[in-house]
Amino acid sequence: MLRKFSILLFVVLAISSCKYQNVVFGRASKLKVDRASINHYPVAEADVDSFASCCWLNNGNIFLNRAIENPDGTQIYISVSESMLQSEFREAQKLFSFFKIIQEKSFSNSKQKIDCYLIHNGNYFIVRNVWNELKGGLLIIYDQVTTSESKAVMMYADVENHLHKSVH
Repeated sequence: MLRKFSILLFVVLAISSCKYQNVVFGRASKLKVDRASINHYPVAEADVDSFASCCWLNNGNIFLNRAIENPDGTQIYISVSESMLQSEFREAQKLFSFFKIIQEKSFSNSKQKIDCYLIHNGNYFIVRNVWNELKGGLLIIYDQVTTSESKAVMMYADVENHLHKSVH
């Protein structure tokens, strides 16, 4: 009996000491986030309004899939499209007059091309990553949002490392 209790206690402590949790998004993707992060799912109307105020392209083909509040004050919005191609999204974003694209780059990660943008929109700075989900076929739009330009610049500089460690 004592041995079963010891094993159970060990398992509970091991699980509770994990610093990260996995958040499923899209059809077949996972995001590793800090356990202290707040995952809003299903997304509420307030999440959609918050997303619309900083990140939405006013395009009916894009839907908010997840909203996550990080302990450092940044927000993550993961939106998806079933019908847009990555190249179509790039062009739609450039036509949206509220966004000022400060920097952009592309890189490959896990056999897929990721387009990355540093965007200024009003009070917000957005590090936006866009890719096609390999297994699910969705276009994934992964936005990290902050009101701090310096924090956004640091996130943009570290985006390849961040995605490599966090998105599976």
